[in-house]
Amino acid sequence: MGTDQRLNQSEPWFTRPRFARPLLVLLSVFFYLGLGGWSLLDWDEINFAESAREMLATGDYGSVQINYRPFYEKPPLFMLVQAGMMKVFGVGEMAARLPNALLGTIYLLTLYEIGRRWYSQRMGWLWAVLFWATLLPHAYFKSGIIDPMFNYFILLSVFALLRAMHLGLQGIWKAGWWLAAGTASGWAVLTKGPVGFLLLALTALFWILRNKSWSFLWWRGAGVFGIGLLVPVLSWVALEWWVRGPSQLLLFWSYMIDLFRTGVAGHEQPFYYHALVLLLGCLPAVPLALPLLFRWQKTVHSEDFSITLHQSMWALFWVVLVVFSMSTTKIIHYSSLTYVPLAYLGASFLARDPQKGTWPRWLSWIFTFQVLLWSLVLGAIPWVMRFKASWMDQIKDVFVREALRDALPWSGWESLWIVPLPFLAFWGWQKSKNKRPDLGVPVMGLGVAFLVMGLTFSYLPRIASVTQTPAVNFYQSLAGQKVYAGTWGFKSYAPFFYLQIPFEPASGSSSMPTGDELLQVPLDRPVFLVTRVDRPPDTTTHALVRHRSQGGYVIYRRLR
Repeated sequence: MGTDQRLNQSEPWFTRPRFARPLLVLLSVFFYLGLGGWSLLDWDEINFAESAREMLATGDYGSVQINYRPFYEKPPLFMLVQAGMMKVFGVGEMAARLPNALLGTIYLLTLYEIGRRWYSQRMGWLWAVLFWATLLPHAYFKSGIIDPMFNYFILLSVFALLRAMHLGLQGIWKAGWWLAAGTASGWAVLTKGPVGFLLLALTALFWILRNKSWSFLWWRGAGVFGIGLLVPVLSWVALEWWVRGPSQLLLFWSYMIDLFRTGVAGHEQPFYYHALVLLLGCLPAVPLALPLLFRWQKTVHSEDFSITLHQSMWALFWVVLVVFSMSTTKIIHYSSLTYVPLAYLGASFLARDPQKGTWPRWLSWIFTFQVLLWSLVLGAIPWVMRFKASWMDQIKDVFVREALRDALPWSGWESLWIVPLPFLAFWGWQKSKNKRPDLGVPVMGLGVAFLVMGLTFSYLPRIASVTQTPAVNFYQSLAGQKVYAGTWGFKSYAPFFYLQIPFEPASGSSSMPTGDELLQVPLDRPVFLVTRVDRPPDTTTHALVRHRSQGGYVIYRRLR
């Protein structure tokens, strides 16, 4: 992969900047469709959105709160952006998810520009469009979780740092790249915590050890990098210390350590969890990336930065996969930082000289497995759910059984959203094999886009009607009223966001009672307990009367 290879490849007209940029913006429109089509999901989506809403309510944009109580698990940057969207578009699901949709557009343009500038126009196009065409990243840009923003800053920091280090090996000093790398890493820390620096440091260390290279210019660069990193981070730390003292900062750092070391209840998965998630969810990037995924690109002392770019993406993938596979806490989006390097490696495979190799047959088998798995499973769900009456009573879990009984109905024809996937996916795959990946990858992506649209407009609202919609509807019916309402017997952030609890500093506390607090709070207003049907409270001891029930939820009103 060098300059001679890049110049020997024909580059279609639509890979030129004047055409590629507007085309990528047009493709990113899919990220924006249906953002407000279903309620925010517990826990993460509602958690971040409520923090943003409380920033607007309190006017305190420097710290994170949930239920008007300090929340030390995340820094404030992402919620600050969400608060800005809510300020413009109003508090709701669409505004909470809009930052990631906008980031989706920025991602595509960034990947194109990096690939175009340091590889070729065709590589930039393939990298960006394959990232768009891959299932999990495409779906994540319709979410309200923190990871897309965090991953973007990590991408920028890795790219800038490796660019600076590569120039150092040539004896060239460019302070701007070191400063950009440190600043991007600092913003990553302000998005999700110290892991924003850890992943960058491990990736750079891996690159150094693998290449056995060193430049004394890096010592000077480390100082500039440190300035870029510490200015945003210490500015936030100083502000928090001045306003609230050291206690919340200490809790924040303690939580970060415990998250990696001890795990979070319910998220302890086997070591291979993230590898399985990527195999099943990163259609079609995984089969395209596999030929290069276990092959290190040698020679780094060339002036051609494309080799270092390739190595940085390779190293980033393996660092992220190993680190989060070792972490005790395993959540599906923790490995989302691998999506960019996977798309890069897949695009690099597609952009290779077609005379230097053929497609291994096993790649097509893996791709076929991915496509058929998603097509068959998602295509069958509507029909299975349409006839739920014939099997629902066999479910032993009381909550699931009752939730299914009152859930939104399925007609079966929702599966039509899935029909385009196999046709477009196999058609695009064949075109890519026939040396037309510039068109084949977007065709595959359209199949993925229709799949995600079906999930957005049809599947997720019906799934949410099983898991949380009845409770959310109850909270929304009480929004703006002077009541106490919350969950008892299980944890949820939905009451805080959907009750739209106002900030009342004159009362001394604006927080809503939770759990057992609802059984002790004075009855100066109606008190409601939202419980699950399989976890009923003792109604005689606490003088509770059933207020209403729907699905798997039962709402009680406290009498005394």
